[in-house]
Amino acid sequence: MPGVGVFQCVSTGMTITGKSFMGGNMEIIVVLNITATNRLLQDEETGLPMFKSEGCEVILVSVKTNLPSNMLPKVVNKFLDSTLHKVLPDLMCPAIDAVLVYVNKKWASLNAPMPVGQVGTVQYVLTSVPTTTASYIQVDFSPVVQKQKGNTIQLEDAGGAAFPEDYAEGSSQLLLSAAFLTAELALLQKSFDVKVKDTMIGELPPQTTVTLAGFIPKVAEAYPKSKPLVTKIRINKSPKVTMKTGKSLLHLHGTLEMFAARRRGKPPVSLFVLETRFNLKIQYSVHEDRLQMTTSLDRLLSMSRRSSSIGPFKEKKLTGFITDFLQEAYIPVINGVMPTMLGVWSLLLLWALVTPCQGLLETVGTLARIDKDELGKAIQNSLVGGPILQNVLGTVTSVNQGLLGSGGLLGGGGLLGYGGVFGVVEELSGLKVEEVTLPKVSVKLLPGFGVQLNLHTKVGLHGSSPLGGLLQLAAEVNVSSRVALGVSARGTPILILKRCSTLLGHISLLTGLLPAPLFGVVEQTLFKVLPELLCPVVDSVLGVVNELLGAVLGLVPLGALGSVEFTLATLPLISNQYIELDVNPIVKSVAGDIVDFPKPRNPIKVPPKEDHTSQVTVPLFLFNTMFGLLQTSGALDLDITPELALRKLPPGQQLLLSLRVKKAPTVTLQNHKATVSIPTTIHVLSYLPKGAHEALFQLNGVMTLNAQLAPSATKLHISLSLERLSVKLASSSAHTFDASRLEEWLSNVVRLAYVPKVNVNLDVGIPLPKILNVNFASAALAIIEVSFPWWGE
Repeated sequence: MPGVGVFQCVSTGMTITGKSFMGGNMEIIVVLNITATNRLLQDEETGLPMFKSEGCEVILVSVKTNLPSNMLPKVVNKFLDSTLHKVLPDLMCPAIDAVLVYVNKKWASLNAPMPVGQVGTVQYVLTSVPTTTASYIQVDFSPVVQKQKGNTIQLEDAGGAAFPEDYAEGSSQLLLSAAFLTAELALLQKSFDVKVKDTMIGELPPQTTVTLAGFIPKVAEAYPKSKPLVTKIRINKSPKVTMKTGKSLLHLHGTLEMFAARRRGKPPVSLFVLETRFNLKIQYSVHEDRLQMTTSLDRLLSMSRRSSSIGPFKEKKLTGFITDFLQEAYIPVINGVMPTMLGVWSLLLLWALVTPCQGLLETVGTLARIDKDELGKAIQNSLVGGPILQNVLGTVTSVNQGLLGSGGLLGGGGLLGYGGVFGVVEELSGLKVEEVTLPKVSVKLLPGFGVQLNLHTKVGLHGSSPLGGLLQLAAEVNVSSRVALGVSARGTPILILKRCSTLLGHISLLTGLLPAPLFGVVEQTLFKVLPELLCPVVDSVLGVVNELLGAVLGLVPLGALGSVEFTLATLPLISNQYIELDVNPIVKSVAGDIVDFPKPRNPIKVPPKEDHTSQVTVPLFLFNTMFGLLQTSGALDLDITPELALRKLPPGQQLLLSLRVKKAPTVTLQNHKATVSIPTTIHVLSYLPKGAHEALFQLNGVMTLNAQLAPSATKLHISLSLERLSVKLASSSAHTFDASRLEEWLSNVVRLAYVPKVNVNLDVGIPLPKILNVNFASAALAIIEVSFPWWGE
């Protein structure tokens, strides 16, 4: 909530037990939403951020009892509802406070000093009260970098740093300035001093005076015999980090001194000292709660001779030699120091705790995501007319006239037309409602609650003027309603009208004359009558939409295999753009037994579409369940005779191939591809149409098939094609042989005889839950890789 804090919603349920007024035990099952505004403040004593709860409300979504509805008089229902509204806030709102106590404790370690190895500490101090926007909470810190002895390192002015706008939606950000990283690296300046004694280093030539003499001939004169080299690099000035878009550099300025080693016990002799400046490229990564830096050489900027015991020489001749030395010898040592440093990422571990609760949604099956624009279309269509309206909203004369036409609900002969409730207006002013313009529908989703529904329309009134002649008036009306999203008694999502009001806009006189007093009477009457007339229209519209929402759930046949029953697993979840339904598909065999196939341990994360389209996911376990039903019913077994194989069997050989699938197939969704793996046993027998069969040999194999997926209006259809068949010899009545030589022949037989038969059994398809009558025939299909394994037998 911009400028305030976080709007928190907790969707939960509870069961209240006790004695019934008629005797016996009574259970009251309550589903409710707890909402509160958590204001984000700064604790005056500690200086830390803190959340404080305000305006806690409890919204009853549904109340059920274990008693038949006819046993509870209306007065008891009202008393029960009234009592719950009084008791639940005091009972449930403390839960919000308890959550905030836990979250506020997580802030406690935010400003605690964090060690940087053994050289100093970093402390984050809150500079101002955190600010909130519609998408994130922004917390501004002033980092304090201190050396081990307590001296503070001053940070340079970082300027007006700003977060990039192209970050991933739903991610948290942590912005670190180059000045801050420079200060932390200043703690490690001594760690950048390196002494290298090794003669053989990586791909470098031997580090000896002989190698050096190739660049500086005077070295050979001073040391005719080869001596090992010792190199010391000292960083004299504080390291500095700079950042530009896509690139970060570490600037180092110091000396490089090269020595010729002598016998044991004698110190090495200094050959020369070079003043050097070079840059390292920085690659950043995050490991647990630490920011890690890895470097590589960018370039050697400058080299100048400070002193030399071998006389003057041209430093430029050493450029390649020193550059290779820095890359192969110096930088690996530096990278060994860097991972021990920056403890800055622990801040991000807190953000998940302060994210407002989004309900109890955890995807255990099919995710149905309804875009708010799709909901708006459904509401608009309910006002136009159709077969459903004939049963729900009254007479509809035609699709064109619809609910609001001259013969519809608001027309001349309808509920609100001539002779109806609008007769009140006719008696007062001689007018009657002739038409109501098809409303313009506006839908806004209210996270954690429901929907804000606005209908903007224009009412046309016709009559005879008291002064004679035709009289025509037009009144603009905006119907505003607040609608909660709950669950009906039969477990379907339902929209419940909580509040409705009308705002009367401009009233214009189109034709005729009307004295001012009568015009005022008409205006006052409309102010009084319109809410009672138009708010029932909202109820009727919601009735149509609720019927469509209820169609999401139900029993769908799977041909001869069984059926799929869609049930609502949790309360619906509402975000700013979507209504999400966690639909649990329950697969049943023909006998009515529930087929319990393993489901994913973790929720399936589906990224929302940016173009505001509704989405439905078909989980992997539903694919596996369907193929499991095919396997257990024997639909994957087949005896292939010469006639069925259409002469693909060897000529002159009467063979029978008996394919048996004894284990459930496995479906994988990877690399934007669906693959089915079917383990099979192939029995090869001599085939005598009227006689006995003689077993020749048995093969164990695996068929790998590509699955082509195609959505229709209400189903996802699967068609298989063989990718490969691998076989091994299991037994033979004669002698062993290499079964792989039969793979090409068997693959042709499987493609011709087996795959078409399986595809016929797959014609039933996988049912899709109905979402507001959306036709999926032209839907875009995407395969999302799953991060969980399939535990099939």
